[in-house]
Amino acid sequence: MIELAIALRAAALLALLLISGFALARAGGRRPDAFDAVWCGLALVSLVGTLLARAGHFSLLTIGATTGCVTAVGFVIGRGRAIAAAGTGVSRIRACAALSGIAAALWAAPPYETFMAGADSTMYVNAGVHLARTGSYEVAGTIAPLLPPALAQAVFASVGARDQGPYIRLPGGLLMTRRDAATAAPAFFPLVSTWTGILTAIGGPAFAPTVAPLAMGLAVWALTLFAGETFGLASAAITGLVFVANFAVWWFGRFTMAEPLTIAFIWGGFVFLGRGAPGAAGIMLALASLARAETLVFAVTALAWWAAWVPVRPRDLGLLAGGLVMTGLIAAMSVVGMPNHHLAYLWNDVSMMWTKWTFIVLPALADGRFATAVALLPMIPILLVVG
Repeated sequence: MIELAIALRAAALLALLLISGFALARAGGRRPDAFDAVWCGLALVSLVGTLLARAGHFSLLTIGATTGCVTAVGFVIGRGRAIAAAGTGVSRIRACAALSGIAAALWAAPPYETFMAGADSTMYVNAGVHLARTGSYEVAGTIAPLLPPALAQAVFASVGARDQGPYIRLPGGLLMTRRDAATAAPAFFPLVSTWTGILTAIGGPAFAPTVAPLAMGLAVWALTLFAGETFGLASAAITGLVFVANFAVWWFGRFTMAEPLTIAFIWGGFVFLGRGAPGAAGIMLALASLARAETLVFAVTALAWWAAWVPVRPRDLGLLAGGLVMTGLIAAMSVVGMPNHHLAYLWNDVSMMWTKWTFIVLPALADGRFATAVALLPMIPILLVVG
């Protein structure tokens, strides 16, 4: 009976993901294929699950109810929209990409059980297990509020420079916004833990690490499909073989980390961009930031090169930026107020660079070197020509 209940919950979630993705793709004026349905549904469930977890109301029931409401709206919008014609001559490419993803997921399974002593992977897995049990990312504690300020300062070190926090409650895992906080939260971005939480709610803690092979299968699917739809079937086949046979793919397909899910959303965004759906591409890239925010910098840089070298319609750039900003703002709601060591380290780096350049620029301003350098700037082209 337990196995039957797990199978029913998994089937219900898969059906919800595919139906919601189909509805959203239709609402966007597209004739969805399997990739459209999976990625649009994945984006919606990811966003809904993360926001519900941040609000402390995470469960399969609340995810299903919220996603179902959005799906109904999508069907209403899509019913009256003109649907773009499906592409021709790409069925073999799509089949090759999907099979490559399935092969990568099966080859990596079963995942490592990193419930203990697995570094970052342990926190991703256990945060999801805690999320499924309590409905929230936050971990309650009673010790920190009872400590005297001097002792709390000695015990709970600050990750951020100048003792501005966040503060370490559990080294490498849990952070607090204040030293006297009654709760702590995982130190990482939340998307992977959202999915380990969903999988735990479906099949118990043993299912949490299966996010690793599933996410890697999605990543290989997106990469192979992008190669195929951009360069042809031969490129798709070669890309699929290279990634399925790659040791790094096998490793990250077994060791729960943020990279596979990030890759899946980034390259899924590029697939949508190639298909002429820049709004959907922006949404996917924004969701990638919920797994590893720094990869968004590289993705935006790549898009800037694309806009510089390829004739791009202003409307497409507007839709891309709109999807990116809109989803990014919604996603940011899930991390506002939550301690995060990535953001703390970024602030530390900015502070150090500011201090470094302050000691360089201020003396130059005082003794006139800066003004001299600015005055000589117009001479640089002349000197280059003469030289």
